[in-house]
Amino acid sequence: MKNFKKNTRQIFKIVYNSLVICKKKKIGGLINMSKKEFVDAYAKATGETKKDLKNW
Repeated sequence: MKNFKKNTRQIFKIVYNSLVICKKKKIGGLINMSKKEFVDAYAKATGETKKDLKNW
């Protein structure tokens, strides 16, 4: 259960950081974002490369 909490927290942190980056770029929230924009923001938030995320 401890690991689950930790993982969940990381996931929320990643999603939150992605949203913050999008907000700074003035992308109108998740609804108006294209998949590519979200993946770009996600990559920035997590430090993962876009190559890692290309099977999204």
